[in-house]
Amino acid sequence: MKGFEYSCPTKIVCGEGSLAKIADELRDQGIAKPLVMTDQGLVQLHVADHLFNELMAANVPYEVYDNVPPDSSMDVVNEVAALYTDKVCDGFIALGG
Repeated sequence: MKGFEYSCPTKIVCGEGSLAKIADELRDQGIAKPLVMTDQGLVQLHVADHLFNELMAANVPYEVYDNVPPDSSMDVVNEVAALYTDKVCDGFIALGG
């Protein structure tokens, strides 16, 4: 087997008030228009509103895909990819489990 290197640095921002840092985190990553991926339950329960409100307050444009099923198929992946391209997004925010 040929040798290789793999690196996957992960930054975790946790704690009270963390969501208020989302706009800064996006800017640090060079993301100007994220695609928020979530499910209809979190939207209907207004849980996603906390994120949406932070993005709107920071004047961060975003798109939403709220049809994420428990086990996504390639059809869902292709649908998300088409939306991401069509809406000229440049990053993702995953909301939910």
